[in-house]
Amino acid sequence: MDRPAFLENKVINALQVNPLNVNLRILCPQFYTFAIKYLELYEDPDLAEILMKSKKIRGLEIFDRAKRIYEDHNEFIEKLDDGEQLMFEKQRAICEDSYVDYLRDFSKRS
Repeated sequence: MDRPAFLENKVINALQVNPLNVNLRILCPQFYTFAIKYLELYEDPDLAEILMKSKKIRGLEIFDRAKRIYEDHNEFIEKLDDGEQLMFEKQRAICEDSYVDYLRDFSKRS
């Protein structure tokens, strides 16, 4: 059986080169979810390694951007799959709450 279109060689090569530039939403809104299902059916250690590395790099970028509260991240968010978008939203909420707490504590000291 051939790999699904969202896991074709040009996509995997792009993930190896720079995972942050790949628009996963266009390829498959549940990219990593379906990639894991594919790997459960067809063992491919090389593909698994590439996907894990790309997920880590993208995850670090998500957490980094989520803490930059006053920046516009719409273009970046549009490239994320559903799971990554949820990760961004949750981390963003945590960062916003922390920032509000910081401001409150700071104003009490002044």
